[in-house]
Amino acid sequence: MTGFAFLFLFWLLLYFGRTTWGGLIDLIPGMKEFHLSRFIVGVHIAGLFLAPIGATWLVETTSGLLARLTRFPVYFIRLIGLMGLIGLMGFPIYKQTIAYAAHNDRLIRQANENHAKVREDEDALFKTIRSLPPGRVFAGRGGSWGKDFRIAETPYYMNLSSYGIPTVLWLPETWSPNSDTEQYFSEDQAKDYDLYNIRYVVTPSREAGSGFARQPFWKIMKGTPSWKLYEVPTSGYFTTGIRPAIVATDKRSYGNVVRLWIQSDTPKQRLFPELTFDRDYPKKTGLPNFRMIDESTFMVPDGGRHNIFMEPPVYLPPNVSSIEQFKTLRTDQYNNMKLIGPQEVDRDMVYKTKVEVGENCVECIVVLKQTYHPNWRATIDGKPAQSFTVFPFFIATPVTPGTHEVVFSYEPSGLKIILLITEFLFIALFMINAIRKCFLTRHVSEK
Repeated sequence: MTGFAFLFLFWLLLYFGRTTWGGLIDLIPGMKEFHLSRFIVGVHIAGLFLAPIGATWLVETTSGLLARLTRFPVYFIRLIGLMGLIGLMGFPIYKQTIAYAAHNDRLIRQANENHAKVREDEDALFKTIRSLPPGRVFAGRGGSWGKDFRIAETPYYMNLSSYGIPTVLWLPETWSPNSDTEQYFSEDQAKDYDLYNIRYVVTPSREAGSGFARQPFWKIMKGTPSWKLYEVPTSGYFTTGIRPAIVATDKRSYGNVVRLWIQSDTPKQRLFPELTFDRDYPKKTGLPNFRMIDESTFMVPDGGRHNIFMEPPVYLPPNVSSIEQFKTLRTDQYNNMKLIGPQEVDRDMVYKTKVEVGENCVECIVVLKQTYHPNWRATIDGKPAQSFTVFPFFIATPVTPGTHEVVFSYEPSGLKIILLITEFLFIALFMINAIRKCFLTRHVSEK
């Protein structure tokens, strides 16, 4: 009991968070980047163990006194006390749970019946999308017309992802660092579709009253009485780009600087600043460096501080000296590289492409439009290559002049492999021990 009481108090104190403890909470390693509200889970776990322990202690403490007063046996008093506590706490929960389960069961049956009526139409959409070249699908968002575009009771933007079709801009697809910046996606901007490789758009068949507006760059592909499928031009999961600068930041401060980048013409110009969380600032790479001090203030290497809204950062290719010069250049004059051949994507999270890089291409990179994670591995012509984070939070690798095969693959970390092996070992030991006890029990009974 003492242990659970300590844990309850420990998690509760941490749950009070930064509002209570201020900068002291940062003395605990890792707390600076942790969402302290999640400590409520620890409070609940410790409380679940403390509740029955506390109830038992209460009954045992008072049962002796009640036995002397009523002359009933102690065990009888304890039994009645425990049953009374269980009934007092359990009946309201039981009644509410039964009512909730019954209501939930009615909704599930209703949804299944309605889904069966439109299943054929849904299957036609899935079959069409799966036959097309790979790309993400946009079907609206919960805060816009997507909430009313449904298959039976389920919004299409949720339903597509549930069946393994890559979507974007809704909760299960945005539990990553990109989720803070995807909200700046604009449906009327073709460059935003290309940025996130949104290659297809699914909408209701009727535009009137549905809340969405068909964009001029959407190309109709197929339609039924309930949905229409459009295609949008994109470069695919890969794009080529230039690294013009390095932006140092922390977890909470990169939102606005990326927002300004998304809402400018910089993504269309294929300039992808590196986003670093290293404390090594400035980096000695010959590129412009600045550090985000907070969400609206950045600092340059000479110590000067600037507001990103009053003096937004300007990104230029390394071989361009001024904005005026940059305005006179075509993209291929500073980004002398292009993707060649098909892009390959498989279910094992392996992405392949080929790139042709011209001479004098400075800070040229290949960008994979997937959220960066340390477990992504990049290879160029079969050899391991450096990878880093670029705006908005994608993974990139530098390339040199020539023709190269670029492969990005996601590989589980060594820790996960160790934990998986350990789990199998524990299961094997448990089974061996259970079998051994079974044979020992049988041997003893036979004697």
